[in-house]
Amino acid sequence: MTRGADFRQRIPELRARLDAMIATNATHALPKGRAQIDTTGNRSQTQGFKTQEARLMSYAERRYTSVARVCVLLALVRDTPGRALPNARVAHAGAYWQAYKGNADFNACHSCPALLTFDGQLPTVLTTNRGLQRLLVVEFADCMLMPKSINGIDKLVDEQFAREAFVAAARHILQTPGSGWEDGLAVFDAQMADIYENARTILFGTPIQRSPRPPEQEALLDTLCAYYEGMEASRRNRKAIENFRQDAMREIGVA
Repeated sequence: MTRGADFRQRIPELRARLDAMIATNATHALPKGRAQIDTTGNRSQTQGFKTQEARLMSYAERRYTSVARVCVLLALVRDTPGRALPNARVAHAGAYWQAYKGNADFNACHSCPALLTFDGQLPTVLTTNRGLQRLLVVEFADCMLMPKSINGIDKLVDEQFAREAFVAAARHILQTPGSGWEDGLAVFDAQMADIYENARTILFGTPIQRSPRPPEQEALLDTLCAYYEGMEASRRNRKAIENFRQDAMREIGVA
């Protein structure tokens, strides 16, 4: 069973499955539906939490960290032999790869804001390096079990703000020689700067000062606050992203 420190799937344990998934779609076309890495659910460790707030904060941190990790991978794509489509059009799409299924109580929610596409194709089209292709699949497939009620927050954040910010960050890295993951993350942050105030307005449709607010509005606001507290916490985790970059560079050398 995969037992990564942050509960993400680990490539060494899933390399054969990942290679088969990549080889099956040699054209890198974006199919309909989902392709699951762990189809049985018994090769991925899921994380337990004592409180709902702790779960939300961890999920928010993981989502923000996924943006940083994708920025790491795109910088490696740009600078590693085997790069393809250097001038590809970057866009976003609904998820295709998925780490594992959800269950009756929890959805398997993706940590990336969106699947990035390049000239309408899957991210694996960007490189012929198999190690990088595996890394891209795992990162865009990454999920965390979350209550189904969180989907509304996800859709709000992603559809209104995060997807376009994610595209802008990816475009910046691929088109700017010498830029690193922190530069891409700065682009993402700049586009997300006003999200909290804007999101509150969209969520409630009434002035935020209104008091007392209905319980369902209070619950949504608490969720949003926890979400952004998690994002702020992840901004301080530079060492973990650098460690991921070193691990990714080692995987690039695995045929």
